[in-house]
Amino acid sequence: MITINGEKMSKSLRNIKSVSHVLNNWGPNVIRLFCMSGHYSKPIDYTEDLLKENLVRWRQIETCYYELMLGNGQGDTKSTKEMIEKHSQKFEDAMNDDFNTPLALTAFFDMIKELNSLASNEKISSEVSDIGIPILEKILNVLGLKVTKVTDDEKKAIAGLIKNRDELRTKKQFDKADEIRDKIYSMGITLIDHKSDTLWMKKENIKADF
Repeated sequence: MITINGEKMSKSLRNIKSVSHVLNNWGPNVIRLFCMSGHYSKPIDYTEDLLKENLVRWRQIETCYYELMLGNGQGDTKSTKEMIEKHSQKFEDAMNDDFNTPLALTAFFDMIKELNSLASNEKISSEVSDIGIPILEKILNVLGLKVTKVTDDEKKAIAGLIKNRDELRTKKQFDKADEIRDKIYSMGITLIDHKSDTLWMKKENIKADF
């Protein structure tokens, strides 16, 4: 059963949110995360605040995926592998316990947060990426979540634009660098500036993202 702000959703109370309305504003990934944040055997309460929280979570997942895909830093592969496998096992254990999705998501986001923290310190190596991406994609597949991906040609084009932007910034030609940044943004790409490198991600277009 779905309630809204603690009340039963019904036409008489005029508090119905149609599936098309929610999908159009929030997209399927945020809705799936929202639904899985509670156990399937219990009522779920629809609130915009909870959807906003899950939008933030979804952006963390997208960031993690691209940080892994583009990772070229230096880190402790052994300890990171152990961390990933630990959280992955907790995720599986929770799902095997009567589809305990709230507990499974806790384990999943613990992993996401640790990986994003490593990425912010440029400690995602190509070896870590080779370990992390298959596990991340496996979990996303189990949850029915789909990150927006790019083609190889898009990767090359984006890498070239970022290289040009970095060169212009080094030469202090900031206006021209900003023009390239705007061109990159028009492609639906968000830049992730680290201390010694610039990575990027392609975000799902979500109307409610403000």
